[in-house]
Amino acid sequence: MSEEDPMRFVAPMRRQAVRARIKAIEEFMKGPRGQEEAYQASKALGLSISSFHRLVKAWRESKDPTRLGVASPRKQRDPSIRHRMAAEHVRIVRDATAAFPATEKRERVVARAILMFVERGLRPPSRIVLRQLIDEIAPREKPTGIMVGDGRNALVVDHVALGIGVIFPGISAAIRPIASLLVDPEDGSVLALQLDPDEPSPGAVAKLITHALATNRIAARECTAAEPIRPIAIGGANAPEWQDLLGILKDCGCEATSLGGEGAHRDPWVFRYFGSTIAGVRLKPRLTSVPAARRAWTAHSSRDRPLSQAEATRILRERLSCGETSGSARTVVSRVKQSELVRRLTDYEESIL
Repeated sequence: MSEEDPMRFVAPMRRQAVRARIKAIEEFMKGPRGQEEAYQASKALGLSISSFHRLVKAWRESKDPTRLGVASPRKQRDPSIRHRMAAEHVRIVRDATAAFPATEKRERVVARAILMFVERGLRPPSRIVLRQLIDEIAPREKPTGIMVGDGRNALVVDHVALGIGVIFPGISAAIRPIASLLVDPEDGSVLALQLDPDEPSPGAVAKLITHALATNRIAARECTAAEPIRPIAIGGANAPEWQDLLGILKDCGCEATSLGGEGAHRDPWVFRYFGSTIAGVRLKPRLTSVPAARRAWTAHSSRDRPLSQAEATRILRERLSCGETSGSARTVVSRVKQSELVRRLTDYEESIL
């Protein structure tokens, strides 16, 4: 190795990893340096996007390989938190988890545990510690399908804010968009996706269902087929402005029900089902019912750029495999009613513009 080679200051065991980082950074700097390119590069290196941007900045400033080093392995220790807590604290958390079904959201269990600590005159641990302890003692199960009265498993339409920057037509600044998703809970597949700047609306759902029918992600069937028609549960559709859309779906033979109450947008079903990310994008459930003006997006670095609505929709649909495919297992309307449903949904979209 040449004395002029700056890699001589990098530990031999780390040189291969550092060279891989330099190669990924150089390729990224030669390209458009957008969000998608940063995501792919950080994914290849096993880093978060913010960590990758910090490495890019360090390399651009100094070209010093020692600033790209891989951290030394940490000392191994027992990761379990319950073995480091008092036995009485663990018992209280066990009692709190036993009071709820396994599908109950974790924050309700945390609130119950805090109340039990206070009732017994004890100072409760932090919420972070309680969450970790609950995950060890009784991990929350993600919600399963939505069953309607006769036992059929419904498809789910739900909405959640995304942590990416998108520029919509007529809006100058980038905002975090609202994603409306059509999900089959039986296999976790996302059948259709729609991005909108505004809060969840009936118009977005009408456009979503129309797109899913057009791409054959959901299907129509002949009236003589034995296959049952799947109902659709729509998140937060119990408000008065949703009644027209629900009426159109029901008139055309598509059974639609409301999923959740008034607070459904503050705790979206899709967030509890998929977790904190989907297709590599972080979900922002608390912003779902927030107006667009309060969902402004800020770049992590000067090289970050927001996506257009079309670009963001295309990338997410590709990652979620929302392309045209057979939806015969997900029949939502009879073939006789399909054209009428599409026409009335299209008319409804135009009427609310």
